[in-house]
Amino acid sequence: MVDEEQAIDELYTDNPKEAVERQMAMQDAYRQDMQYAMAEQALFNKSAVLQFVPDFEDKIDDIAEVLKEDKIDDTVINQFRSTPYLDQPALLVHIARRADTLKENRALKARVEELEKMVQSESDKRADVISKIEKAASRRPTVRASAGKAEKAPATVDLDDVHDLSDEQLDAILNEISG
Repeated sequence: MVDEEQAIDELYTDNPKEAVERQMAMQDAYRQDMQYAMAEQALFNKSAVLQFVPDFEDKIDDIAEVLKEDKIDDTVINQFRSTPYLDQPALLVHIARRADTLKENRALKARVEELEKMVQSESDKRADVISKIEKAASRRPTVRASAGKAEKAPATVDLDDVHDLSDEQLDAILNEISG
């Protein structure tokens, strides 16, 4: 290659047009060599990555999201999307696993939020039942005269015992009290 460049330099004095054409041809050959080398490296990287992450190509969007969260420039992310195997295999495997972890983490956070809402809802229901029981317990039982029948007095429950009652028992007491 050095000899070719030296020959081109000498040719510039004798035939500049041919020297330029040869230099352009040499640059084209160099670009092609680089493209072939990159394609070969990408194939090697792809085979290495797919050994550890067989569904890597399905995760390209998830990986791009990780890169975006890492504040990587959009042009770099778009270049990754178009040619993902040009990076080092170890880096690609690592970032694919990070994408999996991020996805699992988001799913777990959503489930935790759902469970927290359920707990809050149940807590609100229990607070409502306790409030009704406290209200009912604070009322004095009334005695009503009837035609020879004695009316059954509503059940009374000590507030300390309310927490030990089942939902069915609480509902029965509330129904009895509310008539």
